[in-house]
Amino acid sequence: MCQYTTLVVPPTDLSSLARTLASKGRQLEPTANASLAKHLQQGDQQYILSRRSGQCDCGSVLGRDADDMSNTSDDLARDVDKFRRKRWSESKIQRSLGHRAESNRQKIAVDFDSFEYWAQLLTELIRTFRFPRVGLFVHNYHGPIDSEVLPAVAVKTLRIEQVLTGVENLAEDNLLYFHVRLPK
Repeated sequence: MCQYTTLVVPPTDLSSLARTLASKGRQLEPTANASLAKHLQQGDQQYILSRRSGQCDCGSVLGRDADDMSNTSDDLARDVDKFRRKRWSESKIQRSLGHRAESNRQKIAVDFDSFEYWAQLLTELIRTFRFPRVGLFVHNYHGPIDSEVLPAVAVKTLRIEQVLTGVENLAEDNLLYFHVRLPK
């Protein structure tokens, strides 16, 4: 089971789109999941966005619910308790936590994964390609991406000015469209 992020856009020059995304640390792979296609606007194309190394998006900030985001502070508290049971000094605990925080900052910088990154990427795609809309869909796949039958997909529509709030609140199995102008 792996999480993948699907970009949904109107038809465009694939090589130009691939170059733009590569410059932002993402690989583009065309896909055609029939379950998702039922929810797309007419003519829209689906592309799996992978990290430059071709990995899945497991652990991405996208698609996490509030419980997932709060678990990191719970994990931290559990680790501090564990270190104290091992009789670590407070300074050793703080050094360990500092090293972990620095490692996490470096990982985010390398993986190109933050809400701000995704908001900037979608905004740039709309501006560069003059798309009237772009969409994101996040799902944990259990089998082949093209043939997996998806659960009920919720479709939400926001203005592009709401992109940061939108990606922060993107839930798994929700297709989130950002429009330059909202459809009537």
